[in-house]
Amino acid sequence: MMGARYITPLDIEYFYTGVPGHPFTTHSELLDILEIQKALGAVETAMSGVLNRIYGALLWAQMNQEANAFGMLPKTTWVRSGWRVKTQFGVTNFSDIGLSETEQIPASSVPEIMTVYATPKIHVRVFDVTDVVEALATVSSDDVWGAAHQVRAEVGVEFAKLINQALLAKIYDPTGRKVIDTIDRIVSKAGEVGVTPGWEDVYGIDRSAPGMEWANAYVDDSSTLRDLTDFMIRRLLQQTRARGANTNVLLTGYDTYAVIQGIYLTFARQGNPMTVDRAQFGINGITTAEGNNMGIQIAKLYDIPLVQSVDCPKGTGSGEISYLYGLDISDPEGYGFPRLGISVLRPVEYFESRDYVLLGKFVVRGVYRFVGELVARFLYGQGKIRDIRA
Repeated sequence: MMGARYITPLDIEYFYTGVPGHPFTTHSELLDILEIQKALGAVETAMSGVLNRIYGALLWAQMNQEANAFGMLPKTTWVRSGWRVKTQFGVTNFSDIGLSETEQIPASSVPEIMTVYATPKIHVRVFDVTDVVEALATVSSDDVWGAAHQVRAEVGVEFAKLINQALLAKIYDPTGRKVIDTIDRIVSKAGEVGVTPGWEDVYGIDRSAPGMEWANAYVDDSSTLRDLTDFMIRRLLQQTRARGANTNVLLTGYDTYAVIQGIYLTFARQGNPMTVDRAQFGINGITTAEGNNMGIQIAKLYDIPLVQSVDCPKGTGSGEISYLYGLDISDPEGYGFPRLGISVLRPVEYFESRDYVLLGKFVVRGVYRFVGELVARFLYGQGKIRDIRA
């Protein structure tokens, strides 16, 4: 037949791989191939040697890696380890400032001053990559995940997540604690429900000692679980502000956030106080973003940013939901230091060594380091609601 030719194995390969518009295969030849397919059977992935799976050097984490609390808190350099606090006015009764026309000038008085100090904590995260894996990933055509540059990126994300978890750990025995202090212990009080006496003490302050009321945060606790209500949230804001706080961020878990959303769905006729805004997390903590194309979208409740973190602590009761914190991270005094923030002695740094003799084995070793502490220069104005349920 004019123009006839033999069907080659390459034609069959093109047919099975679906190459469109193959110019060397006519319609009749395709029908012939189909007859061959019916006779011989189709090639399947289950056949030995047919499919060589290539996974690629991409990695999808199967766990929540957000570190919102760490990103939310402002960071400042570690200028000094201690700070002074004013715990009482020099004149405690306003009537004492009055003076009769010919009365003797009263004796002078000064406010009560105390000193508080913190110690920076060292945090490290180490990983090793063997020289063989590094070489294979660099010079071979093998499908390799685990080169130093890949592990470095993943461990960096883990490091921030671990610091976030340390920040949001529940109050527990501080003896031997080596990691950054927890928000929950800073935002606590003497006699808090379910807390072993002494565990709430922070920076060496005995919160249960006489005259130490100034060191106790506002805590709405209970021996029984309660439904979270709008009144409780408004009371948290009222109590912290009555103590002199500029409560400018709310922090909670995703479960409590969902409950809060449900609370205000019933307020539709009255006007929902929950709004949505954009904010940026950076060295100054949470700040308002300029315009609508920047920052992370967050909720706002009573015009206060409401940040969620999966690591936010909660109790163990049935149906119990995450604590709700009302935090003052502002700097109204203008000292350049927030009332609550992370003081950084050494920012997050990365070190890498390929000195096999020094390391004692043929590996690439990477180390992340962060040195700092969570510092609250205004304990009295911080607040939280706990012992709540959905």
